Amino acid sequence: MDALAGLTAELQQFEAFVENYTSSMQDILDGKVSEEEKQWARDACKKEQERLHKAKDPLNYDRWDAICNASEFESSSVQSHQPIISRAAEEQTTTIAPVRQASEAADEHRKEGNRFFNEQDYAHAVVEYGKAIDADSQNPLLFTNRALANLRLGNYTDGIKDCGSAIQLDNQCIKAWWRRAEAWRATGAYFKAKSDALKIQEILKAQIKALDSRVSEKLAVANRKELAISQTQIEKLLEEIESDLVLANDEKNAKAELERRGGTSSMQGLLYACARELGKLDSTGGSLPPACSMLVELLNRDHVSKDAFRECSGFATLLAPAMLTTSSVEAIVPIVHGALRRCQVNRRMIAQHLEAIARVMISTKKPGMHTVELCSEIFLMASSELAGLHAICQMSVGAQFGAFVLALLGDAKDLVTNEQISANLLGLLNKLLKEGTLGINTVIKRWTISLSKLLELLPKHLLTELPVQDDDTKEPLFMLACRSVDVLANAPTALVALREHRIDLLDAIWKTIDAVQPLQNSTREPVVLQNTSNSIATLLATSYNIMVRAPGAMDDTIMERNILLHLVQFLSCPSPYPRISLKILGKLLTHHSQQVITTLDGWWDDVPMAQLLKTESQAASQVLAAWLSSGTAKVNEWRRQEGFPLLHNLLKRQLSLKHEEHDEVLIGNLALCIAECARKPAYAREFHGLKTTSAVVHLLRTCTSSPTQTNLAIACARLGQNGKEFKRRFVSIRFLADHWTFKKRTL
Repeated sequence: MDALAGLTAELQQFEAFVENYTSSMQDILDGKVSEEEKQWARDACKKEQERLHKAKDPLNYDRWDAICNASEFESSSVQSHQPIISRAAEEQTTTIAPVRQASEAADEHRKEGNRFFNEQDYAHAVVEYGKAIDADSQNPLLFTNRALANLRLGNYTDGIKDCGSAIQLDNQCIKAWWRRAEAWRATGAYFKAKSDALKIQEILKAQIKALDSRVSEKLAVANRKELAISQTQIEKLLEEIESDLVLANDEKNAKAELERRGGTSSMQGLLYACARELGKLDSTGGSLPPACSMLVELLNRDHVSKDAFRECSGFATLLAPAMLTTSSVEAIVPIVHGALRRCQVNRRMIAQHLEAIARVMISTKKPGMHTVELCSEIFLMASSELAGLHAICQMSVGAQFGAFVLALLGDAKDLVTNEQISANLLGLLNKLLKEGTLGINTVIKRWTISLSKLLELLPKHLLTELPVQDDDTKEPLFMLACRSVDVLANAPTALVALREHRIDLLDAIWKTIDAVQPLQNSTREPVVLQNTSNSIATLLATSYNIMVRAPGAMDDTIMERNILLHLVQFLSCPSPYPRISLKILGKLLTHHSQQVITTLDGWWDDVPMAQLLKTESQAASQVLAAWLSSGTAKVNEWRRQEGFPLLHNLLKRQLSLKHEEHDEVLIGNLALCIAECARKPAYAREFHGLKTTSAVVHLLRTCTSSPTQTNLAIACARLGQNGKEFKRRFVSIRFLADHWTFKKRTL
């Protein structure tokens, strides 16, 4: 009773408080404010104004439209609901409006600059970013945007100035430090570039330390994604700068060697002779002049001569508009090619001349095959340097060059080409496509190359192979074609084209594998891989990528190429063949399950499935589940191979892990394997004796994936068919599994 009386008193007190509060609020709304309350409001407002005036950080008036003082509040009519602004507030508002207008104007110009930048129109992007900076000169990101556009144009000095302005506004702006480091690299100031890179590393460490000091480690790790760059990226940048320093030192030593040997004067004389002969060739025509032939031989033989060619401005001399013409190009291209081979410094120098070479090659009617081959390799070597890659992306003759590339890849029958030209051009395309949006936009928009057309031409290159050359920039043609397919398979813009040409691509891949790798006739003989084993692994990986990105049934022509026999035989080969083969078999199970199972039957004695379950658990368990579902004889064979304890141990290993570390795909596949094995009551009792049932039930309670839960429930239903005590314990789970509407499947 005392407790009830206390609660009643508290309730009455609360009701009185609510009534008093409501009455006071109504008085305020009606304008009935006492003098005492008015004075209290005046004093409180005055104190607040004094506090704000003394505060270190000024008030951000952008968040307020007006500030009212107590005197105006006193004389105002609350019922009018019109804001009353003091004189000070009016003055403040008049300064706010231009600031807001300037900020809006800056944002409009920034968006326009971004649009031009995405269209690779960097000159107009610089202009728009400049207008944005004029409107809002206190935003460091506007300076970094204009800096990047200047870097793309090759205006490194302006880019460095913009980055410096951004750093003055925000000393912690990683973008500004990074882009200035890149600009210093481009101008050869490698020590300054290294200093900026070390500053980035310092800022990054401070940011990571700040993130790690948050409430929990998991939150800190998650928030590291907010960082502008990663530690790996800055370490890579520092490695590249160190490489630049080594190259700069080598160049310095080369100059000293040239001075010692007097090579510069000899090279100058030879270049003068070449220019004189090319001038005559330009008017009369003819074969390769003697001086040019001598220079080509010298550049291909002596590395010091490459440095001498660069120091004597050989590129600028021979690639000048007056010198490089359709008549002289076949004499000049071999010289440029010899100067670039195995000389990274010279590859950087060629970037500014690439458009001139492309323009002349396009204008030349039916150029010689050797000239085209050397020219394609020049572009490939230039693309290995960032400056060269950007120069290729910015060529104004992109559409004509794209048509020229397609013609050389086999789109035109009247143009002479060979496999080495195709290999060079595919290598160039791969480097562009790997650049992400910039590269793909270059190929699609600037070069106007249809991805569907490119994929249409690739199958013929998947059927050919070149011997490995001595230059590290060259690879067999079909491997380059595989890399092109892999890059395009991961590009969303190429998905429709990939689906259109998937059958032709897969047929070419498996035709090459069938031709290169012979099948073993005897199941007792180990599979002997050819010397091209790495190439076969690349072909298998490309085949899997196509099947993942463009799923569907295989054409009968492809299945007739012994694809399943190859895959099953590869299961007993060294890594990575089993992993790739199992994944492909898993994809084939969707549309060709009976063919896969039949092939496995013929080679089961040679398939190391127990070992594969330990090393490639997820893919192997999927294939095993399909094989076990094909009949009781398969289950008996698996039991004979001690497969039941192996499945139990794999499931138990998953049970021992933390919940977030569970591989639910593997758990679902293992559950389905157990369910197939437990069809017989005797086999179900064996699993119950291993205590598999407890593990299955526990995982059923903790797993969240619907397919995994389905397969676990099926396993529970199969295991729950034996023993009265067991039936009583798991009857509800078996009932749930038997009435579940999900379709049984492997994951």
